[in-house]
Amino acid sequence: MSEWIGGVECHKCSYSGEYDDKTDDKKRYMQAMLRRYRENCISLKRNNIKYKIKVVLTENRKKVEIFSESLSTIDAMSSIIHEILRFENLFEGLFFPLVSFMADEKDYTKEIQQKQLDYYQSQKQYAYIPIAFENQQYRKLYMKWLKAEKKNKIIHPVFLYSTYLEGMPVDIRMALLLETFEPIAEDLHNRGIITLVKPPTKTFTNRCKNCGKPVSRTVRNKELEFKDKLQPLIKKYGKIIFKGDTKTKLIARSIRIRNKVDHVNANTENAMNGKQCGFYIYKYSLMYRYIMLQEIGAEDKDINLYISEWVDNFNEKYPQLRV
Repeated sequence: MSEWIGGVECHKCSYSGEYDDKTDDKKRYMQAMLRRYRENCISLKRNNIKYKIKVVLTENRKKVEIFSESLSTIDAMSSIIHEILRFENLFEGLFFPLVSFMADEKDYTKEIQQKQLDYYQSQKQYAYIPIAFENQQYRKLYMKWLKAEKKNKIIHPVFLYSTYLEGMPVDIRMALLLETFEPIAEDLHNRGIITLVKPPTKTFTNRCKNCGKPVSRTVRNKELEFKDKLQPLIKKYGKIIFKGDTKTKLIARSIRIRNKVDHVNANTENAMNGKQCGFYIYKYSLMYRYIMLQEIGAEDKDINLYISEWVDNFNEKYPQLRV
């Protein structure tokens, strides 16, 4: 079925999605953040076909239309539409589940829904950063995002599944999300953006069983540990996001929940509980998005302001969950 749908030729595809969480708190937040109207129009060329793309956000509804000058296919145009959805998710922190997909006025909603990955239909919603770019800047960031996503072809799907997949235990989601930061830290270190410092050599001193004199031995740390990679990321990108949190305790408990899942050890002590995992998934996922926005050059002067306001409200609402 997917091959038949993908091969259908057309000049226009239209994706209509709607975010409609029934939870009172989320619905109030959604209505407050999505009340503005936004429209972006860009052009691009792919495989010798020129496309025009129009994105319209009206309250809690999003419509993405794509027009091709010559015949294209549903597969090609749907691929671009979903790229747009993933790009805008970096700012908006949510997806708009599909309610209608049309190709040259024919309805293919059911076929596309069956083919979509689960996170596109998720009702999970995180910190919202309004997009306020003119079309030229929007296109520039979108094209940079395509390169960044290709570079992070394994990392980004892990991020999306860990943050948006329904039904996965929260500690597993947290462990998966934390895993994304290790290769990111290594890449940033290799490019000179952050510095990873190996832990110092450790010296242990014990008394000899025979003569009682102290005997010392030195053990070199040959490999960087996960905390040595997470700490500089939080220091550079998490100042606002984790403001007021005890960073050393946060990192220690994050490592323990990661090890608990990786080593299948249910008896791990001093790890985050389930509610704390849920709380810090919001913050760690925001740091991931913030890193990606910095990587593609998003320098909107209001981004830090929106993040700061969101963090203040989030901390005030759940003070009991902070480590």
